Amino acid sequence: MKSSLMRFLYTIILLNLSVNIVYSQCDSLERASQRETGAQRVDALNEYARCFFGPDFDKMDSLSTLALKAAEEINYTSGYARSIQNFGLLAYLLRARS
Repeated sequence: MKSSLMRFLYTIILLNLSVNIVYSQCDSLERASQRETGAQRVDALNEYARCFFGPDFDKMDSLSTLALKAAEEINYTSGYARSIQNFGLLAYLLRARS
């Protein structure tokens, strides 16, 4: 009984640390998406969009759309492809929820 309780507490602590690290990374990506230009901005927008993969599909959609348009404007093929990949993940999750 003690070992399963300790394992549970250890898991909770690790999850909490992981969430804090992810939110810290998302804050950095948000700042980068605002300050960067060109391909770096597209990459930051695409990565920032993935921060909302579970909690906010609308935010992920709008950030991916911004990245897609910015990638098109500068003819950045891999940034465009990453945006399309984000839309694919969204479609898959939304379909799985229905």
